[in-house]
Amino acid sequence: AALSGFRALLCRSGGSSCGIRRLLCTSSSGSGGSPVTAYPVGATFVNRNPRSLEYSGHEHKPKGWELQQPSRNYYLKCILRRTGSGTIAQIVHNSGSVVVEASTDESAIRSQLYSPRDVSAARAVGEVLARRCIQCGIDRVHVDQLALPRTAERNDAFCQALLDGGVQLEERPELPRPERPGVDYDSLTAEQRAALFPRLVDELRTGEDKAKYVQYAPTMRPARHQERERRYQALAKVRRGWWWNYRHQRLLPSPNPNNPFARATSGGEKSG
Repeated sequence: AALSGFRALLCRSGGSSCGIRRLLCTSSSGSGGSPVTAYPVGATFVNRNPRSLEYSGHEHKPKGWELQQPSRNYYLKCILRRTGSGTIAQIVHNSGSVVVEASTDESAIRSQLYSPRDVSAARAVGEVLARRCIQCGIDRVHVDQLALPRTAERNDAFCQALLDGGVQLEERPELPRPERPGVDYDSLTAEQRAALFPRLVDELRTGEDKAKYVQYAPTMRPARHQERERRYQALAKVRRGWWWNYRHQRLLPSPNPNNPFARATSGGEKSG
C-alpha cells in the first residue's frame, strides 16, 4: 500500500524526482527562493541531551579532588565490585548517579556462569557492560588505576572485555575555556582607582579604627568592636555593684546605694 501510494505521488508530480523536489522545496517568494531561507532558524538552541557537552569535552569537570581519594575529576567512572553473592560493574557519573550497570545477580548472566565471583564472571560482566555502554552512546570512561589495578587477573579480564567491546578506558581531555580579561589594577590612574575604591573604604583600610568618629553604613561597621564594647560595658557595671537578676535575665543596679555590693534576695531571685 505504501509503495502504490508513492507511485501515485510520482505520477501526479510528473513521474520523475524533479516533481518531488517541487513538492518539498518551498520558498517565501515565488521567484526562485532557496529552501533554506524559507524556514526561519531559531535564535536559541536548547540542548536536550545533557551528555552532549561531556561527549565533546566542553563540560566542566569537578576540580579540587587531586589530593582526595577517590577523585571526582571525571565525567563517567567505571567501578568493579565483588560482593558476597556476585560481581557488580557500574558506570557512575561524577554527581553520584549510576548510568549503566551489569551484575551477575541477573538471571540471564548467572545462568551462563560456573561461579559468579571468578575471572570468567568479571569478563562476562565486562562484555555485557560494554555492550550496554555502546547502546547508550558511551564509548569512553574513566578507570581509577588505584581502585582497579590491572595487575590483578580479574581486573585485567574485565578491562580487556571493555576494550574488546569498543569502550576506551580514558576520557577525552577537557577543552580549555577562554580566559576572561579582568581589571589591570597596576595600570589604573588615580581617577579610576578613586572610582573603584571609595575614599571612605581606603581610610578604613589604611588608617586607624574610626568607628567612633566616621558615620558609615552599618554593614561596613566592624562587628568585633561592638562586641568588645558590650563586654566592657557589662564588666564596668559589675564593678559598680550591678548584679544579675535571674527572673528578668538582665543586670540591675544595687538596691542599697550605700553598700553597692549588697544584693537583695527575694522569691524567684538568686544571689551570686
